[in-house]
Amino acid sequence: MNKLIIGLIGFLAFSSCSIDKTGFTVRHKKNNIRINSISNQIKIGYETENAIIYIGQLDAIETTKKKLSDRKLDPRFDKETIDRLKSNLDTLKKIQKEFIVQHWLTKQKGFYIHNYNFASFIDQWILKELILKGKTEILNKKNKNFETRIVYHFVRDQLGGEDCFYTFENGEEFHRQLIRLGE
Repeated sequence: MNKLIIGLIGFLAFSSCSIDKTGFTVRHKKNNIRINSISNQIKIGYETENAIIYIGQLDAIETTKKKLSDRKLDPRFDKETIDRLKSNLDTLKKIQKEFIVQHWLTKQKGFYIHNYNFASFIDQWILKELILKGKTEILNKKNKNFETRIVYHFVRDQLGGEDCFYTFENGEEFHRQLIRLGE
């Protein structure tokens, strides 16, 4: 009887894990996302190697204000984060025309620390939320078309690390984000 219980527990534990290229993945969840058009807003592009992800200025401002009013940020302990969010909110409000920031791995002609910090802010604080809501326009650089659907992949590893990545419908990855480091 004990062998049966141990075998059953082992089977359930093993079957709840899946194996991928990097080892055991505890959880891999996919969501299909329908992409909507951004209208009546200045567009801010975030360029990766395979895509340009456009977000609306007003949507980015609203998302940043929401994060600043979130009770998860404690002014005693998160002062630096709050200050960076406020600074980037000011930058968002000053934008007058469409422009594109580049992911740090994208080949750039010049490197400007302010652009890097702003791109990092867009990537870390804004993109995921707006992509999941479908409030983006995503240009597939290879076929030069705007995508109407993408797939969001959430991955949690056995050490508690979490990341996500986005693919076109054909399975080609166009962006990856670290959510939380594991042990």
